[in-house]
Amino acid sequence: MSSAGGADPGGAMHPRLLTVLAAAALAIDIGVARLGYGLTLPAIKAELPGSFGLYGAIATLHLGSYLVGSLAAPMLLRHLGWRAAFVLAHLLVAAGLLAQAHAGTVEMLAAARVILGVAGGLGVLFAIGSALEAVEPQRRMAASAVMWTGVAVGMVLSAPAGAWALEQAGRWRTVSLWAAVPALAVALLGLLTAFPVNAARQGTGPRVRALDGLRQLRPSVWMLWSYALYGFAYFVYATFALTRVIQGMAASGATALWLWTAFGATAAVGSLTLPVLMRGGLRPHAMTATLVLGTLGALVSLGPGSAWAVAGALLVGLGLTATPAVASAYARERVSAATGPSALATATIVCAVGQMAGPALTGMAMDALGLGSMAVLVLAGYALATAFAVADQWRMRTVLAPAA
Repeated sequence: MSSAGGADPGGAMHPRLLTVLAAAALAIDIGVARLGYGLTLPAIKAELPGSFGLYGAIATLHLGSYLVGSLAAPMLLRHLGWRAAFVLAHLLVAAGLLAQAHAGTVEMLAAARVILGVAGGLGVLFAIGSALEAVEPQRRMAASAVMWTGVAVGMVLSAPAGAWALEQAGRWRTVSLWAAVPALAVALLGLLTAFPVNAARQGTGPRVRALDGLRQLRPSVWMLWSYALYGFAYFVYATFALTRVIQGMAASGATALWLWTAFGATAAVGSLTLPVLMRGGLRPHAMTATLVLGTLGALVSLGPGSAWAVAGALLVGLGLTATPAVASAYARERVSAATGPSALATATIVCAVGQMAGPALTGMAMDALGLGSMAVLVLAGYALATAFAVADQWRMRTVLAPAA
């Protein structure tokens, strides 16, 4: 069973059920609430005019609040436990989506994105952390892959709604309104599901703090840098790729649908094939492999025309959810059992910092240099992330050599 031992009151804990619930949570928290911003941005920008720099700043503000949520998550976990914290986070996600649907100004939209950022930071950590604590150690990589596949499912299911929103002004509000329904459903299912007991809350374990995870992950500094750069590259792509295709290439709503569906569908393929990739001698190379795919996708996206953009989305998508699945599992397995939630918080925060740096910088570049500058910055981010992942492989080989 898990290192947490036992379950919150309410019945026997079923790790697989909790993993599926966590996948559904990530589908909402990231696949819809976060990445849906890039999906509906062309429609939002048409109704609430503003520069790319302004909308990039809103995306950065969202990630800043996501970082706040991630930092606050361990403290909230100590007071509430896994189940109550999970439910509260997803009620907050629903509230943020409702606020977004009723945003009448850019400022109100920014406020809604802040709510969604805090809620997402809480929800992602509570979903992943509780599920990884519930499963047996040897199954954590497979569980992580299933959970992150939820993001891809959320993207694929929301793609038609995004294309529909492009056809008429105001439809993006309807999309945001209905997106609150599955968020409420996830919160309700959380009330009916047994979660692992949080040892720190019961006083039988150490305090859960992100700083503890950072200390134990010190030998993994290259992995953390790689994960931060991945956050930069993928969030720039997810925020502006569709806008670049619609406005820069004069593509149709059907092309937008194909691009986003390809992006999400290959993300599912990438994360579901991850357990095979992570076995045996290939395990240390998994993060490098996922980032190479992103680098190739960014390179292909530099080509002219919407066909190149869709082909690039296919490749970027393959590493989209596979990379955080690897990083989450790496962070959890490289620390002690007691520090597991703290290590996950550290990895989440590092990725969020990378994401924060991307949209505002890229939005200003797009205003000054044109829409094509987005693909160049994505390529640079993925290429550097790959280099740091290779450095992490060599570092881990050195660290583990004496034990071998």
